[in-house]
Amino acid sequence: HGCVVTEGAAESSKLKRTLTRGTCVEVCATRLEESNVVRGLLTSGGYATLISGTGKGSGGGGSSKRDLSSESYLMPVPLGTYHILYEVGLPVTSGIDGRSDVVTKLAMNTRVEVVETSVENGRVRGRICHPSHGWISLFEPSCRWAKFVFSQ
Repeated sequence: HGCVVTEGAAESSKLKRTLTRGTCVEVCATRLEESNVVRGLLTSGGYATLISGTGKGSGGGGSSKRDLSSESYLMPVPLGTYHILYEVGLPVTSGIDGRSDVVTKLAMNTRVEVVETSVENGRVRGRICHPSHGWISLFEPSCRWAKFVFSQ
């Protein structure tokens, strides 16, 4: 099972693909539909249901219904304080791209303030403003470098 992505904004739109559990995506716009359904436009293309007021999500093409009330496939990455879990010094880069110049490395157990997030090549990156300025890797489906502590 996974999160259904449709070609159009309507839940009844043609099925584009299904995201597997743990896939990281970036939502660039949202819209409120009938019955308190919130749909998100993905930067990678297509729309997904973020919040379903009825507890039902569409399977695409309008032909099948899935009960999503007991599972959440899409969840936001919160801004705020994160705790570094990486044991050998987490690189802080000058740009959003993980291959940009390394500014410094953060020791394990350091607390950082994440003020912006973005998905780059399936990895969630966070822009930090404390204790240093730059970008760090937060997590991807198979690995976590920092853990959320509390929101701003």
